[in-house]
Amino acid sequence: MVTDSDQKHLKTDPQFEEFNHRLDIIKSQVGLLMNRPLALEKGFGTLGIDQAQAQKLHYILHQTNTEAQSFPTDAGKDENVFDRREQFLFDALSNRGALRAILTPNQNTKWDSGPSHTAHHR
Repeated sequence: MVTDSDQKHLKTDPQFEEFNHRLDIIKSQVGLLMNRPLALEKGFGTLGIDQAQAQKLHYILHQTNTEAQSFPTDAGKDENVFDRREQFLFDALSNRGALRAILTPNQNTKWDSGPSHTAHHR
């Protein structure tokens, strides 16, 4: 159990701000993969991807979009909604890993720099 004292100590650690920033980026990427995966497609173009990468990314994002569209929105009728949501989150994290595996280290660094590189805001 983390005490209040532990939390205060963690927040004063110089690495906490960087950790918290990286966590926010991961949550943003996973959130988009769970809700609007195709929003990432245009943003990947800003990373300088080649045609082979674009095809692989496109396939993963469209498969992820199909999964997102099929996720039930009526939780009241689904007894296993928490299990399904947990699996959906696991799949989003796995898909994030698959996307990262296609990108070069430099492209991953750019993607991790924030949403301006990866999401098309409307």
